[in-house]
Amino acid sequence: MTSLGDKGELIKISARVNEEEYSFLVDTGATHNFVSKQFVCDNGLQVETGQKVKVKVANGDSVITN
Repeated sequence: MTSLGDKGELIKISARVNEEEYSFLVDTGATHNFVSKQFVCDNGLQVETGQKVKVKVANGDSVITN
């Protein structure tokens, strides 16, 4: 686990999806966590769509989620 100060912690976890091992980073100080559309498609996962959200990413850009 890597500390990010008073904003939360960055946690690296390992998990198995469809018999494949993956690593995930979870920012406990973030308001949302995301997974790529490519990862969902590659693994045949089902998602529930919700409201689109405008988020600011690490480089300062704002993006709208799908």
